Amino acid sequence: RKYSKDKLLGGYQVSEWGAGLSVCAHILKVEHCAFSPDGSLLATCGFDYVCKVWDVRTGECKFGLQKDTSFKYVAFSPCGTRLATCSGGYCFIWDVSTGEYLFELDAGTTCSYSPDGSLIAAGSYDGDVYLYNATSGESLAKLSGHSNTITRCEFSSDGTVLVTSAYEDYVCRVWDVCTRSCLHALSAHSSHVNHCTVSSDGSMIAT
Repeated sequence: RKYSKDKLLGGYQVSEWGAGLSVCAHILKVEHCAFSPDGSLLATCGFDYVCKVWDVRTGECKFGLQKDTSFKYVAFSPCGTRLATCSGGYCFIWDVSTGEYLFELDAGTTCSYSPDGSLIAAGSYDGDVYLYNATSGESLAKLSGHSNTITRCEFSSDGTVLVTSAYEDYVCRVWDVCTRSCLHALSAHSSHVNHCTVSSDGSMIAT
């Protein structure tokens, strides 16, 4: 769920499409949420400057992570041991088992782990997308081409391609992760591009 103004987090049983669990997750609206790879945990973030990690089975909050600005995005690493949170234009990396803060990246309007967990892509307000070593936080590359805030970045399932969207330049860009070059600029939109995603087989991109 995104932009939940009632501050509730709703869980639904897919097989029956019935509400299975509802908790008052945040004191202000919920901005984003993401399941861990094994489905046992759910991370939520909101405008109350808090990110929370929940036990999906019991609805118990395992721990909360706090910064001095609202969280915009959360993403688990593919192995599920780390959590990336975006707040105030930075990306903060946490240990999922302990809630310990590990390090921060100097970009973070949105973020995405590569499928093998070796890279983190993070967007910035100035339109650049940065690639980082996911283990150490070392900055590896800057991808320039967008002219405004990055709203989403997502790797293809094989990790060879990165797709990015920006809010006000109306463009979605497709990048070669190995060469760091822009392969395509998709400019079908006439207004803000808020999201982009890649199909599981890598054959289609939706924006």
